Amino acid sequence: MSSANSTKRRTTKSKPDPNIDQLLTELDRQLAWFDSDEFELSQAEQRFQEVSTLAAQAETMLQAMDNRVTVLAQRFDEQK
Repeated sequence: MSSANSTKRRTTKSKPDPNIDQLLTELDRQLAWFDSDEFELSQAEQRFQEVSTLAAQAETMLQAMDNRVTVLAQRFDEQK
């Protein structure tokens, strides 16, 4: 990606991509809302969609981490 595209991409996002810890913390916070006194049925569908998006992002990040660990383990085993 060219630096012009990279700059454009960054300016269109409101925040940088979260790391896995931040993502899971936000997911926990969003899920807690459903059990809280702040729960409102009128907001539930939108919140559910947000939680679904966060969960999908977390799953993707965790799968990528798992893949990296698998590759590292294979490399380690090959060096024995």
